[in-house]
Amino acid sequence: MKRKASKAASKGPKGKLNDSFDINLKAKQNGASNGTIEEEDGEILLSAFEIRERQRKQAEKERPVEEQQDGSSEKRTDSLSPAHKKDKKNKQVSPIAHSTVVENGIIELDKQSPSSKKANKKNKKNDQANREKQQEVNRENDLSHAAENINPALETTPPLREKSKRQRKKRKLSMPSGDDSNSAHVDQEAPHAVPTKKANIPIVIDEEIILDTRPLKVVPSAKNSLSGKDADRSTKESPLAKKSPTVTPAKDTREGKKSQSSSKRDSLLKGHLPIGPNGDCFVILSKVDGDPLDFSAFPLSKSDDSTVNGRAALDWILQPFGVDRFFKQVWEKHALVLSRGNAKYHNSLFSTADLSELIRTADLQYGTNINIAKYRDGVRTTLNGQGRVYLKDVKRLIADGCSVQLINPQAFSDRIWYLCELLQEVFGSFVGANTYLTPAGSAGFAPHWDEIDAFLLQLEGRKYWRLYAPENQDDSFPRESSGNFTPEQMANRRPIFEGWLEEGDLMHIPRGYIHVANTDPHHHSLHVTVSVCRRVSYADLLDKLVPDLLDVVADQRVELRRSLPVNALNFAGVADADLRTEKYGTERKAFETSLRSMMNFVTDHVTQLTDAGYDMMAREFFKTALPPKLTHEEQNLSAVGGHGDTLLKGKSPRVERGSHIRFIRRHGQRLMMESEDRSFIVHRMQNSRVYEGKEEQIIDLPVDLADGFAHLNEQYPAWSKVSDLPCATNEAKIQLATILFSVGLILMR
Repeated sequence: MKRKASKAASKGPKGKLNDSFDINLKAKQNGASNGTIEEEDGEILLSAFEIRERQRKQAEKERPVEEQQDGSSEKRTDSLSPAHKKDKKNKQVSPIAHSTVVENGIIELDKQSPSSKKANKKNKKNDQANREKQQEVNRENDLSHAAENINPALETTPPLREKSKRQRKKRKLSMPSGDDSNSAHVDQEAPHAVPTKKANIPIVIDEEIILDTRPLKVVPSAKNSLSGKDADRSTKESPLAKKSPTVTPAKDTREGKKSQSSSKRDSLLKGHLPIGPNGDCFVILSKVDGDPLDFSAFPLSKSDDSTVNGRAALDWILQPFGVDRFFKQVWEKHALVLSRGNAKYHNSLFSTADLSELIRTADLQYGTNINIAKYRDGVRTTLNGQGRVYLKDVKRLIADGCSVQLINPQAFSDRIWYLCELLQEVFGSFVGANTYLTPAGSAGFAPHWDEIDAFLLQLEGRKYWRLYAPENQDDSFPRESSGNFTPEQMANRRPIFEGWLEEGDLMHIPRGYIHVANTDPHHHSLHVTVSVCRRVSYADLLDKLVPDLLDVVADQRVELRRSLPVNALNFAGVADADLRTEKYGTERKAFETSLRSMMNFVTDHVTQLTDAGYDMMAREFFKTALPPKLTHEEQNLSAVGGHGDTLLKGKSPRVERGSHIRFIRRHGQRLMMESEDRSFIVHRMQNSRVYEGKEEQIIDLPVDLADGFAHLNEQYPAWSKVSDLPCATNEAKIQLATILFSVGLILMR
C-alpha cells in the first residue's frame, strides 16, 4: 500500500484513521504538497499532523494511570504532545515542526526543542509497543477469519474487508503444511478413518464460476491425522486445518464488486479444502444458484433431439463444470469434486421421505431391492432379512447404525428413471442408480472399487469421503468390482481427496478408484450414485468380436484349418516348460512362429468385422437399457395415447401417406442385418425398469423396408412424411410406418 506525505503539516484531517497504526508510509518531498497524505486505490486521506496526533492519543491511552495522574490539574489538549504540555505548563512551549520525515510508520519532527525531542523519544517507544500489540491483534484476527472461511458450518462472523485492489489480486488460497499451532484440531477420529496428512494446495478463485480447474499437485504432511473413533464433527468444525488462506481472485474491473467478492468467497470456502498426494483429483469450489428442478415438468427435455437432452441432464449434474470440459479434462483421467454452495440443488430428485414411502407401499425385497449393511471395526456386515422389507424393521436397523441401500431406485422413482434414461443417450450404455441412507456417526461399506464410473449426488446431510487412485496401470479400469479392503491393506495408501460432501455437492469416481465414507455424529447422509459404462470397454468389444472373427478368417485361410503338430504334447505346456524348451527347442520355435503368423492373419481382418462387433455391443445395450420416460407430448403423439383418451373416447390414430413421423429417441432402436435376406430391429421402448427384467425386444423387418428405416434414422430429429420414405411402393411406406408406430418407436402427427 502506498501513501504520500508532504514536508508541511496539514491543518486538519481529510479522512478517518484505521485502528491499526501498522502502516508503512513513505515521504514524498515535492515542495508543492498541500500537507496531506494522498489517496491511492480508494484508500483514506490523512494529514501527517493528524496521524501524529492520533498516535499520541493512542499512546496516552496505553500509559499507566499513575503517569497520567501526576498531580497536574490541567487537562491535556488534543493538539499537543506530552512534551508540549509540560513546556506549556512552564510557559516554554516549543514551536510545531515545519517539516516531517515519515519512516516505518512513525512521523518525526526535524526541528524540535530538547524537551520535545525527549518527549517524542518516549512517544516513539510507546508507539513501537502499540504497533507490536496491534500487529498481534491483527494476526489473531486474520487467523480467526481464515478458520471461519474453511469452516463447513454456517458462518456468522462478517468477512474481513480487502484493503486494496492490488492486495485482492495477490491473495491466494493454500492449505498449511507441516506443524502449525494454528491448524484445526480434530479431537476424535471419524469411524474407521485412515490417517492422512495435510498438504499445500494452491487454488485460484474464478470469481465468475470456479475456483480451480487444475489437478491437485500437493505434498502431504503429517499434521492432519484424525484420532479417536467417534469424531465430533459438529457444524462448527472443519476436518481440515484452519490456517489463514491467501486468496487470489480473478481480475474484476466492474464496479460494486468489492463487498460481493468477500461474501462470495466466504460461501465458496466452507469445508472442502482437499488433501492428497498427486494430481488425480479436480476439486471445484463454486457457487451455483437456482431452485431445485421440477421434474414433473420434464425440465431437461427442451429439445426434439434426445442426445441434446441427454447432454442437458449431464450438464445439470456437472454444473458449473460443463460437459465438454468434463470429457476433455476429467473423463477417464481424474476424479472430480464439485462443491456448489447450494443445498437445494438436488432436493427434488429423491429424499428420505421418498424412501420411507417406497418401503411402506412397494413390494421391496431384501437382496433384490434393499441391502442392509454395517461397517464397523474394519469389518463389513450384511444384515438382510428374508422376503419383503417392512418399515418397522428398517427403522430398528437404522437406529443400530446400519445403512440402507436401495439397489434400483429407477424402478420405483420416476424422477431418477427420467434422469438415468436421458443419460443413456450420452453414454450408450445402461445407466442405473443406487441410493444410500446412512445414519449419523456410522458407515455402511468397506473401502472398495467398482467396475462402473459413478456420479455421487449428495441429497441430504453430509458425508466424509476418502478417495484413492489406482496405484498402477494393472489396477486401472477394472472389469469387475473389488472385494472389501481391510484397514491393513489401506494403511499405506494416501487419498487423493479427503473431505466432506455437503448437500448439493457432486463427486465423480472413475472405475478402479477406491472409496470409503462415513457420516458425522450429528448428521445423517442420503446420496444417490448414478452408474455408467458397465461392460463397454475395448476388451468387451473384442470379447464379442473375436469368436466370430476367427470363424470368418478360418474360412478364408487354409493355414488356420491345419492340425497342430502331432508332438505338441511333448514341447508345449506350463509344467516343466524350461525342460521342454531345452529338449524340444527347434520344434517349439517352429510352432511359435506358425502361431504368430496365424495371429497376424486374424489381426489383419479385425477392421472387416468392426461394425458387426459393435452391433453386438449395441444389442447388449438395448437388451439392458431403461425404457424412455415419455413427456406428455410424446405420449399424445405415440402409441401410448393422450391423457384425454379412454377406452370409449378418443380416435384411434391411422397411418396415412400424408402423416408425418419421426423416432422418439435417437438411440431407442437399431437395425440389425443378420444376412442379406433377413433384418430385424432391437429396441428398448418396452423394456423393464428393472435391470434385465425382460427378454430382448426384437421386431422382424422385411429387408425391402430397411432403406425407409435408415432414412428416418438419418433425418432424426426432423419429421418425415410417410409418402417421402424411400420404399418401393406406397403400401410398403405405410407398412413400415405402421410397424414402427404399433410398437411405440415413432411419433406421428
